[in-house]
Amino acid sequence: MRITEKMIQRGMVDDIHRQIDAMARLQDQISSGKQVRNLSDDPARATRSVALNSAHAALMQHRHNAEEGVSWMNATLASLSNARSSIQTARVNALQGATGTASAESRAVLAIAVDRLSGQLLETANSQWNGSSLFGGNKTTTAAFSTTGAYQGDTGTMTRDIAPGETTQINLTGQEVFINGENAFQVLADLKTALNNNDGTAVNALLPRLDAVMSQMLKLEASLGAEVKRVETTAERLNELEVNLLARISSNDDTDMPKAIVDLQNANNLYEASLKTSASLFNISLLDYLQ
Repeated sequence: MRITEKMIQRGMVDDIHRQIDAMARLQDQISSGKQVRNLSDDPARATRSVALNSAHAALMQHRHNAEEGVSWMNATLASLSNARSSIQTARVNALQGATGTASAESRAVLAIAVDRLSGQLLETANSQWNGSSLFGGNKTTTAAFSTTGAYQGDTGTMTRDIAPGETTQINLTGQEVFINGENAFQVLADLKTALNNNDGTAVNALLPRLDAVMSQMLKLEASLGAEVKRVETTAERLNELEVNLLARISSNDDTDMPKAIVDLQNANNLYEASLKTSASLFNISLLDYLQ
């Protein structure tokens, strides 16, 4: 095959076009900060990028679930503490009212105090977090208890995925906190009645029931507190995993700026050298072919 001058010229033009394309890619990498903008640029790297960023998105969702769960559980723990405090105060009142020296008048005053504690307990039982009922089970848009202390929620559990294959239950229902075992509202109502009736024996008989209510709440606090610690530990582990994952994403996706700048300068030097060489070999300018 005879190599003509025009074929040589065309070959040099093709080389210069490739150099221009290479410079354009390097400039794009520098300006965008990313090594791959299109799948065709580097299929293997692009595929890794999709997998790594998908893993990061899943990790972020798990961490969000864990943080949301901890916030919900901490709000529940604060409400449990308030509820137990109300029952503890009612027990102190019961001890005062159970003594043989307590008068009808003093017991009537204690009954008023217990009635206020019942109101506080109801308010605590209807606590909300971000507009959602804490103790209503899955019925989060309505109050967990009516004004008479009747439970209006359900026994539904709220779970969150906090890591691959790992979940947590973040809620306690009003049924298990205030109703199961001893009905906290009924115990306070019975205490109020006994005090108003000036019945020290009946007041004394209510002390074990008050203790049972507090014991139930304390057990739930301890269990939920342990779950908070577990989820917080998982969240910390997710934070560490994210640091490592972001480093891998950066290594795969981000442009190595010093190297890219040097490569661009070398490519530009090669491009200018090619233009000068072509101009010295031929009488016409190769720029005519590049138009």
